[in-house]
Amino acid sequence: MNNLRNYLLDSKALTEAEYELLILLADSARINNAQLASATHTAPSTTLNRVNSMLKSNVIEGFHTRINRKALGLNLQATVSIRLSVQSPEAIQNTLLDMMKIPYITSVMKTTGSFHLIVHAYAQDSDSLQENVIDPISSIPLVDLTETSLLLSHHRRSSLFGDFYAE
Repeated sequence: MNNLRNYLLDSKALTEAEYELLILLADSARINNAQLASATHTAPSTTLNRVNSMLKSNVIEGFHTRINRKALGLNLQATVSIRLSVQSPEAIQNTLLDMMKIPYITSVMKTTGSFHLIVHAYAQDSDSLQENVIDPISSIPLVDLTETSLLLSHHRRSSLFGDFYAE
């Protein structure tokens, strides 16, 4: 993390104070301004101005709620790698937009390599995965080949900063 910190500070992308605020917000977007000010040893008005400045400049794009998928019965995670029959930028973009309409898919990535897109999806079980993810993907006209991988575990950060957590 130190190399990333050094890069951000050296490039003037962030000040030290802004970096500290982002670390705190990444771990808990619910932290209030008084707590931020206390943790960074600054006045609440200064902290509020810094956060507002980062919001205005789009360094902070928003605040999000992390949902426990297992509490909702979505116990299975998978990635589906997708190869298209046509490789034009327009075909890839249109297919990417089609993927974004499938409710069980949580992210769509355009990639290089033997597959054009990779999606990350949740489902209740393997039958639900087939019905709600794989079949809809396979019905998209330009989809030529899919390869599905079940995720045994998934650890990620809530943002560029912050601690990893298990999904």
